[in-house]
Amino acid sequence: MVMKVSQVLPHVWVMDEAVPQSLLDRVDQAFATDSRSTTTKEEYHGRPLTSRSIEFDMDETARPFFEMIAHGWGLSLAEPFDKFMVSDICGAEQSPHVDHINLDDLDGRNWSFLDLGLQSSELRNPRKVVPTVTVVVYFNSVGGICFPNAPEEVSTIAAQRGRVVMFENYLEDYQRPSHNPAASHYGLYFQDKPKRILVMGILANQTPQFSLEPEPRALTRSLVYCAGTEADPLRHENPSYDGYYTPQELRERAPDRNAEIARGWAAAKPVEKQPTGQGKPDAVVEETVAPKSSSCWLCGR
Repeated sequence: MVMKVSQVLPHVWVMDEAVPQSLLDRVDQAFATDSRSTTTKEEYHGRPLTSRSIEFDMDETARPFFEMIAHGWGLSLAEPFDKFMVSDICGAEQSPHVDHINLDDLDGRNWSFLDLGLQSSELRNPRKVVPTVTVVVYFNSVGGICFPNAPEEVSTIAAQRGRVVMFENYLEDYQRPSHNPAASHYGLYFQDKPKRILVMGILANQTPQFSLEPEPRALTRSLVYCAGTEADPLRHENPSYDGYYTPQELRERAPDRNAEIARGWAAAKPVEKQPTGQGKPDAVVEETVAPKSSSCWLCGR
């Protein structure tokens, strides 16, 4: 598989047709034949959510894809990544947030290498930390993801079957444990059409360099985990830190927040824009035609 890499937006990567057809078919078949019922949450951060999730064992249809992700980020895994969770989700358009994972939810996983002093954590729970990298894998062309602090022309990335969206959540390593406010995002969902998605996080003490080149490089000690569970497919979502403030405090701190966001974008390395107008624009609704060419376009760093 040959992937074209281009840079258009700080800290975000997109790979098209990155998921093997055999893996797409395996997941589709499982959802078509699995008889488990949907899980409904009437109030999910104030919004209704309906989901159905299936956990898969690693096999020959999935292993090459996950090895490609690990190779691209140059990961030295603390333990094998042997299971993954895919979810069908309806009706839960999110609020802007930075991803978090509660380390207590990773009970039994080897994260002993993690330096908590280098992880951005929730104010009220220091064991709820921001992953170094988030990986989102789309199994259908429904919905998308939006980065509200990004330039308008590139702020929304449509879901597309076989598309992978990956983004860094931190500033430069010397600025840890501060996370990058430009990584704030939210998913786009529909009430009547399920979005089929796999979300993973990469925990590490520094941000690895993403590259699909074969040259050897130093590997980054890391742990890869699935963010979703059968009971909570959007476990990564952390309500905005703004929830800790009163409306008056939010108004008072707005200038500081805007300055923080500006610093986050300024910390990104310069980007070389690719010519626009290549191919038709993405849509955020289900498409009937899959993309023909395999490509990976780099949005940042």
